[in-house]
Amino acid sequence: MYQFCTPDQFLRIVAGPGLGSLVKAGGARSESGILPPPPGERRARALPETGRPPRGSVNHSPSNSTSLVVSGPSEAGLPVTGRAAAASHTAGLSMLEVMLAITLSGILIALVIARVDVNRMQANNTVQLLSATMVAAQREAITKQHDVILTFDQLNRRVRVIWDGNSSGTADADEHTRTVNLDTRITFGLGGAPPRAFGVQPIKFNKTIGGLPALIFHRNGSASGVGGFYITSTRAMAAAAQGSLQYADDTRAIEILRATGRTEWFRYSSPNWIRAF
Repeated sequence: MYQFCTPDQFLRIVAGPGLGSLVKAGGARSESGILPPPPGERRARALPETGRPPRGSVNHSPSNSTSLVVSGPSEAGLPVTGRAAAASHTAGLSMLEVMLAITLSGILIALVIARVDVNRMQANNTVQLLSATMVAAQREAITKQHDVILTFDQLNRRVRVIWDGNSSGTADADEHTRTVNLDTRITFGLGGAPPRAFGVQPIKFNKTIGGLPALIFHRNGSASGVGGFYITSTRAMAAAAQGSLQYADDTRAIEILRATGRTEWFRYSSPNWIRAF
C-alpha cells in the first residue's frame, strides 16, 4: 500500500536529517511545503537593493583577481570604497604649491605698497586729526562755558589743547591739557605750495601764549582771531629748500573764520587749492 507524504517529509526521508535542517534555515515557509530557494537566489537576496555588498564586507572582483575593494561606512552613511578613502587622505596642497602661493602673494603686496604714497597719506591723516581736534575744542568751549586754548609748537611739531577753566587766557598749572603730535613724516610749513590769504608763515594767529602762536575758542563758539597754518611732508620741505616743487602736493592748510570759529581745511593739488572740509 502506498502512503502519501509532503515534500518536506520526502526530503527528510531521501536526504536525511542534514538537508532537513537546511530546509528549515532556507525560509520561514519551508514547513508549509515550499522548497528553499536555490543557492544563487539566496545570494541575490543577501545583497542590498542598491546592488552593493553589505557594509564591512570584502568583495573579490571576478574580472581581476588582484583587485580588492573594501567597503565601509562613510560620514554620510554611504559606503566608501578603498580607492575613495585613499584619495581623501591624499587630497591637499604640496609644499611646492604652498611656496608658490606665498611667493605670488608677496609680489602682489609689494606692488600695492609701492603705489601707496605714505607721505601724502600721513598728511591727510594729520590734517583730519587736527581739524577734528579744533572742532572738538570749539564744542567743549560751548558745552563747558569756558575758553579752550590751542597752542602750536612748530619746533616740536605738536599742538597743545588747554581747558582754560577760569577763562584767564593763560595755561594754569592745575588746568587739564592734552597734546596732539604730528605724524613722523609731517611738519609745519608750505613745502613749496603757494600761500593762502592768511600769509606765508607756517603758523599765523594774532595771539601768543608762552611764546607760541595760540588760538582761543570762547564760550560762545567764536575764535580769538582769524588765521591758520600749513602742514606738509618733510620731503616737500627738503625739496622746497632746494627750489623744487616736486612734492608740493603734500601740503595741506587749515583756516579759522573768526566770527563763527568755523574750521576749514584745504589740500594743494597743483596748481590750485581745493577745499576738502
